[in-house]
Amino acid sequence: MCYLLGFKEHQINLSLTPIEEGTKLELDPIYFLQSKAVIKQSSYPVLNKLAKFLSDNYNVTIRIEGHTDNQGEKEALQKLSEERAEAVKRYLVYQKRINPLRIET
Repeated sequence: MCYLLGFKEHQINLSLTPIEEGTKLELDPIYFLQSKAVIKQSSYPVLNKLAKFLSDNYNVTIRIEGHTDNQGEKEALQKLSEERAEAVKRYLVYQKRINPLRIET
């Protein structure tokens, strides 16, 4: 005895907007320990979402910019901003296996 299972054909129309060069991707805030370049664990879901986006869009490259408050010496704040951007890059590269050549800080 042979049974033939029927399959229904479904069509889904999706409208996708391509990402253009220079497009700014806004993320939820990424939090760090105060005055440090150590990412708080509560920010991992945001970074994981970014990593998934990068994994799904292998031709996209990004630039990460770090920011701080304005409390302190300008040079120290600039250094902390750069270190925070590098911390995000390290997470994406070493924890999520994103090619480092795709990430500029």
